[in-house]
Amino acid sequence: MGVMRISRTAAALFAALCLGAADTRAQSDAARTISEDAAILFGELCVTTRGDAKRIDEIITKQRLQALPLSEDGVRDLLEGKPGDLGWIVRTDRGTGLQLHLTPTMCNMRAMDTDDAAVNQVLAALLEGLAVAENFKVEKVMDERRPTNGGEERLVGYRLTWQAVNWSANLGISHIAGDGKDIPPQVSITLALRQST
Repeated sequence: MGVMRISRTAAALFAALCLGAADTRAQSDAARTISEDAAILFGELCVTTRGDAKRIDEIITKQRLQALPLSEDGVRDLLEGKPGDLGWIVRTDRGTGLQLHLTPTMCNMRAMDTDDAAVNQVLAALLEGLAVAENFKVEKVMDERRPTNGGEERLVGYRLTWQAVNWSANLGISHIAGDGKDIPPQVSITLALRQST
């Protein structure tokens, strides 16, 4: 059996492909970490508190999350908020940076460089567990995809009902796949609250 000879060009190409695969794997792992953190923190900061600012602040303090409260200008400029809204930039111990935006009727979390499947998988499992622990009913009401300027957008919706305390909410997940150039993959998870009469 003869010795296989590989040209320098072929060897360089092979090395580049191996490095590219490693980079893709690292990006995939990072996107999964960000997606998990976004889903878990959304559950803890928005769903379990039903958007109560005082309880959100207590959880941030108790978990020792690095959370930078935004000024009114910061909320307006970064989160497109209105006067009276609250906002934080939250960083987890794994280095994930998240934007948290709170209004009297809505709690929203945004993250960049996310993975659609991971966000939805983790959040679906989390809602199932929280529904038992927090005594609310979860119903999936939507799962659709549509083209956008930033690549495909996936919209997933849930209806949450806390019968014991007369609260209900619509939970929406908007994940934009990104265009591979200027627009990165990103997620916005929103809990829109209303107290039943």
